[in-house]
Amino acid sequence: MRERALLRRGVLQVAESTSKPLDLNFPIKKIALVLLAIVLGGISVFALTAPRRKNLLVKWTLGKLEVTRGCTVFAPGVFDDEDRYKEAAEHTREVQKDGRLAMYDTQIGSIWYPAGAWTLPALVEASETDQYHLRSTVRAGDVVLDVGASVGTETRSALSAGAKRVVAIEPEPLSLQCLRKNLSAEIREQRVTVVPVGVWDSDGVLALHVNQPNVGSSSFVWQTGRQSLNVPVRTIDHIVADLNLPRVDLIKIHVEGAEKEALLGASDTIRRFHPRIAIALEHSSKDVDVLPSVARRVWSGYHVELTPCTKTFNRIHPAVALLAP
Repeated sequence: MRERALLRRGVLQVAESTSKPLDLNFPIKKIALVLLAIVLGGISVFALTAPRRKNLLVKWTLGKLEVTRGCTVFAPGVFDDEDRYKEAAEHTREVQKDGRLAMYDTQIGSIWYPAGAWTLPALVEASETDQYHLRSTVRAGDVVLDVGASVGTETRSALSAGAKRVVAIEPEPLSLQCLRKNLSAEIREQRVTVVPVGVWDSDGVLALHVNQPNVGSSSFVWQTGRQSLNVPVRTIDHIVADLNLPRVDLIKIHVEGAEKEALLGASDTIRRFHPRIAIALEHSSKDVDVLPSVARRVWSGYHVELTPCTKTFNRIHPAVALLAP
């Protein structure tokens, strides 16, 4: 009897213990804490093993880094352009001088460039990696507008991809001298037409702010240096009309903050020819939304593709917007 009573009491105790409601929050909290620990540990290891990424995280946390739509602080390859710039700089050397100009031996061949300017490796890197996708999108026989041609590296890329004619538009005087030296044969052959003006949404004269020796940052929009030059500006539509171009197949635009004005001044050309467009997005965090929208308001048939994210100074952004019918 005593054994039965003890057995009965044990069974009742087990029943009572098993009938208590389970604390469902306990395993959820535990799992959440474990996941949080894993995430924090991963971030810590990531930051310790990648100092540059750690610096980005710190700047972003302090509000000193802009991250545009479509990109994150953890975007893969965000430092690739920076690394390629350093590699291009290591392989760039001066071999000849002519007054304020110098010829440099680079990874993409010999290039005339303003002497002492440190921006040449950036042009080399952009050309070598086909940043504007000219080598992959230019078709045989195309007529191309290189708007913001600088010293002609992208004009050369378009020609090598099969362009029949390239109109190289550039307002900065030293860059123009280099452009004519770099493409002298192609100019004689009438495969390249140099237009020595800036582009805007109307014709006129504007102050071009020049930051010597960084001629690559010359701008109508920003005060980039102490020197300013008054230069003529034209709309892309009027340039196309002046040259009596039968068609325009592709427009590459990189004009140091004046990209919106350039597009607005190309409205007739866009509506008439529906050219493919490659446009730089590095100058404002709003460019990724504003610039494709401007083109699509002119002609709604464009499809937009953004190239991978990169870093320019304190901004992470898609490098280029590619618009195609």
